[in-house]
Amino acid sequence: MRILWFFLFITSLFMKTSMARATEVFYCQFANKKQVLVEDLGTHLRYRFGKNLQQAELELQTNKAQAFTWQWKGVGRHYYYDLSVFNGKTRYRMFFSVDRLVENAPVDAGISVERGEQVLAHLSCQPQTVRQALEGISGIAEEE
Repeated sequence: MRILWFFLFITSLFMKTSMARATEVFYCQFANKKQVLVEDLGTHLRYRFGKNLQQAELELQTNKAQAFTWQWKGVGRHYYYDLSVFNGKTRYRMFFSVDRLVENAPVDAGISVERGEQVLAHLSCQPQTVRQALEGISGIAEEE
């Protein structure tokens, strides 16, 4: 019995430690009540999508070396950032954009699901639900 308690104690410590390390990178909700959450786990990214993120319809975990980002270069009227994670040949591109020259400009954010040049789905976030930390995200190669 002591061994079982010890095992449960160690397991709970591991779970708390791994959960504490997750940093939210991108989150939003869609009109259909589904949501997306991307978390930075240190060396990996976790992507979850669905109505209930604890029992996500789709959950991916990928090494940061296999992800790409596009960072606004300081030119143009719109700030634009995106982050792409892959599941085989399918790309999940989270994006965030806002017109920097318009006061209180609406946020344009969402997900594009792509395979090659084909867009399989494009979901727009409800602007008031968007939380993002895509600017300057570390450990991810920039896409040109």
